[in-house]
This record gives sequence, C-alpha cells and structure tokens, in this order.
Amino acid sequence: MHVTIQPAQENFIAGQLRQGLFDSAESVVSAALKEFEKKQKLDELKALIQEGFESGERDGWIPFNAALMDELHAEAVVQVSTGTRRYNPMVTGETL
Repeated sequence: MHVTIQPAQENFIAGQLRQGLFDSAESVVSAALKEFEKKQKLDELKALIQEGFESGERDGWIPFNAALMDELHAEAVVQVSTGTRRYNPMVTGETL
C-alpha cells in the first residue's frame, strides 16, 4: 500500500526519527494508527456508557453521584443514632 502524506505530517515523522523515538517512518505510522484505534475504542466505550446513563434516566433510575452518597450517608447516620437501623455485621465485622 502506498500512502501520500502532507508536508506537516512528514515533518512530524522526521522529528520523531531525529529524536530517536522510532527507528523508521513505518514505526511512527504504526504507532499513530495504534493510538487512533485506541481512541476509537475509547470513544465507542464512552458512547455505550452514555447510552447506559440515558437509558437509566428514561427508566427512572436515580443517577449515583457524590450528592446522593452524602444524602444516603446522612440518612444512615440518623437511623443508626436513633436506633431505627443497626450496623450491618457483614460490613463492620461486628458480632451480636
């Protein structure tokens, strides 16, 4: 396969070779393509995660975030301090 590149890209490749980061132009191009593939896979994963969030919101799920965690913690503290909830021995290791 023969590929034509722009002068700026050729200069970038030459710079990588001058710095000794790669031993050939093919190695530079190969590394760049691998990074491009990684980015594509990451973008696909981000899209799937976003799709999951959106489907949860459509179905009435509550998004889990720091504010919700603080609210749940405060509620648990009140319940434990008033005796309406006991510590979970599976979490604390307490025995009765």
